[in-house]
Amino acid sequence: MSFATYLAGAFAGDFKEDLGGQACIPHTHIPTLQRHGTGNPVGRFRVMKIWLVVPALAIAGCSSTSDQELEAVKSARSVLAEWALVESESARHDTTQAYANSMRAEARSQLRSAQGELKNRPAAAKLIAKVRAEPVDAPSLRAVAIRLLPLETQLEGS
Repeated sequence: MSFATYLAGAFAGDFKEDLGGQACIPHTHIPTLQRHGTGNPVGRFRVMKIWLVVPALAIAGCSSTSDQELEAVKSARSVLAEWALVESESARHDTTQAYANSMRAEARSQLRSAQGELKNRPAAAKLIAKVRAEPVDAPSLRAVAIRLLPLETQLEGS
């Protein structure tokens, strides 16, 4: 049955009522398992699912190191920008010290994760490690984010 035929039946009220009084699609409109000769169920959706799952698994398994590194650099730059904002607000006393300390700890934790993904990029990993280890201000955080931009651009091109 074509989709147009299905819609025509739907608008013409070609639905059966279930026991609860709600409209439902007639059984003939629902793709069901069909039996072919041997009695084994072979359904269109079952076959379609296999064709959808196989490419999805293949694509998921092909995540390259450069894709992981790109994600780590993007994440690091985002965290650095957010941390710089927190430092700016903290310097102007626009936020509580508890909030600023919490955000600093969270930023360092997320940067540790990003640093772990950048094992093949020692310069970037070292830069992130330095930021995590030392007290920093907003301008220095922005400078580190800017220094990571060329690596992000390079990874996006590969």
